[in-house]
Amino acid sequence: MENGRKGSRRERIVATVFFYARKLPLKGRPTRILITCCYVALLLLWLVLFAFHFYLYSFFTRSQLVSTTWSLGQIIAVTVWVPSIVEYLYILREGIEEGSKYRYPPGVQARIG
Repeated sequence: MENGRKGSRRERIVATVFFYARKLPLKGRPTRILITCCYVALLLLWLVLFAFHFYLYSFFTRSQLVSTTWSLGQIIAVTVWVPSIVEYLYILREGIEEGSKYRYPPGVQARIG
């Protein structure tokens, strides 16, 4: 405890962020409109990115610069992500509290909310 305050510095920062986040006007119709606009913008961004990717892919396949075989480095790069993806799917299936239980020492419980 420093300066007579309870909790660690991190806990105080998180509490301060949530305190000010609750004061934001995030209720009602304007918020739904803003969120909808953000989703539409994100969708358009992905569509443009896909179109650009398709254009580049068609350009490179016409010029014979694309190889259809995988090298060892590409296989290793994909397999590095396998543990993270498996853990993500496990947490999705079990829920955050149950899926993260193995990370805490015995006797410690984490609660959400």
